[in-house]
Amino acid sequence: MNKSKCIIAAVVALIANAGQAQNATKITLNQGVKYQTIDNWAASDCWTAEWVGRYFSQSNKEKVAKWLFSTRMDANGNPTGIGLSSWRVNLGAGSAAQGDDSAIEDETRRVDCFLQADGTYDWSRCPGQQYFMKAAKDYGVNDFVLFSNSAPVHYTKNGIAHCDKTTGSANLKDDCYDDFAEFLATTAKHFTDEGYNITHISPVNEPSWDWQDNSQEGSHWTNATIAKLARELNTSITSRNLNTKMLIPEAVAYTTLSGLFSENQLNAFWSQSSSNYLGDLPSLAPIVAAHSYWTFGTNYELEHARTTACDAAAKYGVKIYQTEWSLLDNAPSKNTGFPEGGYDAATRTDIALFMAKVIQCDMIYANAASWSYWTAMDREQWGQKDRFHLIRINANGDTGYESYGSLAAMVPYMTT
Repeated sequence: MNKSKCIIAAVVALIANAGQAQNATKITLNQGVKYQTIDNWAASDCWTAEWVGRYFSQSNKEKVAKWLFSTRMDANGNPTGIGLSSWRVNLGAGSAAQGDDSAIEDETRRVDCFLQADGTYDWSRCPGQQYFMKAAKDYGVNDFVLFSNSAPVHYTKNGIAHCDKTTGSANLKDDCYDDFAEFLATTAKHFTDEGYNITHISPVNEPSWDWQDNSQEGSHWTNATIAKLARELNTSITSRNLNTKMLIPEAVAYTTLSGLFSENQLNAFWSQSSSNYLGDLPSLAPIVAAHSYWTFGTNYELEHARTTACDAAAKYGVKIYQTEWSLLDNAPSKNTGFPEGGYDAATRTDIALFMAKVIQCDMIYANAASWSYWTAMDREQWGQKDRFHLIRINANGDTGYESYGSLAAMVPYMTT
């Protein structure tokens, strides 16, 4: 839907509701004044999109895709989907092929890799993820981000896709920075040639985290190692004449952008006086990517962390993209409007309303130009109450809200 039409429709709805409750309210729009432009709304295919795309029935896969990407209305004027305009695709490091040797306990968080150990590419890998890429494109999505949590396992220092005590500043061999960059750019070139608009490559994820647990693929990165990789990736992208841009640093929280509590990543990569300055790289997007975690416990955090990051980004002339959020932190405090009893007392409606509040704060205080959810689809477990996914899925045989069966053991099905 046209952005102007969306605004007008929302205003008309507000006027109608106000008129039902009280006297009519007059609202005047000045379309000549622009306060903010939203580039896209997104979600990630981690982790279970691969399993849904590979094992679910065709009708259920199509239903998931419609709910995520459709912008159409049904016969009664109701939306048939949420109309995501960007799709974030995880480039796996090869932990799936390692099986239990990957040291990642949950098999649904092990990811395949297009690059094989002998240096060849197998583009038939990740068929489930590729199903949803195609479905997104067919629905009109024209913005795809390829993001990496770890370098391919044959490039990592410890031979697996997450850190341990030996990996240091980054789990990437010192002589493999160019190899990792070539993998990322080669993959972007392949999908560009397949007709996908690969707008960005995000080479690192939450770099300040140590990633030494066994829950998923992930690597720690310092500002210096990020800069070293980015310079190699710039070379690989430009050598292929791609329009794709780098998106960094996928900060774990707004506070690491501004140096409010830890690294000042904006200063590190966009200040010309920094040894890690990257602002002159032609393939670097003038965008700083951050996650909205760990900064929503109180109303003060919701405002202060975001306004501080917004001011810092404005200083260097870059936009902010909020690229990952779900309610994985401790429960918000009562002063945010969340129930006093935390997650135990919260309903699914409370969860949804708080998500709307975070989106509003990211838009208003951080001036975010893009907003992405983590993750598009997953099972509900351990009393999570839809905190971590947009679409709830069940394994075959699990008929309640929570699902603990194996997604790989049998052909699963989806619940509404």
